[in-house]
Amino acid sequence: MKRVELYFPFCHCGIYEDFPPRVGPVDLTQYFVQNISLASVKVNQDVDSVSLNLVFGRRVMSVLFTTYLPTLLLCLVCFATNHFKCFYFEAIVTVNLTSLLVLTTLFISISESLPKTAYVKMIDVWSIFNLFVPFLEVVLQVKASSHEVTTWAIFRTGGS
Repeated sequence: MKRVELYFPFCHCGIYEDFPPRVGPVDLTQYFVQNISLASVKVNQDVDSVSLNLVFGRRVMSVLFTTYLPTLLLCLVCFATNHFKCFYFEAIVTVNLTSLLVLTTLFISISESLPKTAYVKMIDVWSIFNLFVPFLEVVLQVKASSHEVTTWAIFRTGGS
């Protein structure tokens, strides 16, 4: 929710109860107007002003469906590769690396669509966490596969 207050100098203004007249659509592409109010205020002792208060609300469902849902589904696919047999090692690595590439593309497109700020946004933390999931899956699968090969080699040579 974002609140915007505008003050306009005005002489002999009163409070308008029937404001605002509906001029255009109240629903915007990324926001919607929750409340509009107009009031007479004194900014200084000598100056009467009109205060226009606009309260905007953000559309959350579009962010959920275009950002969080795809990244969550890709992470679930990466986690599902844990249940593949070790025989499918190449498929496991391929799925995880492809997911990593798709998540990187999503991260870049999300970062470019947001305003530049000096601080880290929570969407950045979510995206970076999701980038680590397929990477760690590949590392763990390679480690498990190399451990299995070493165990098999020891078993074949008789323990030496």
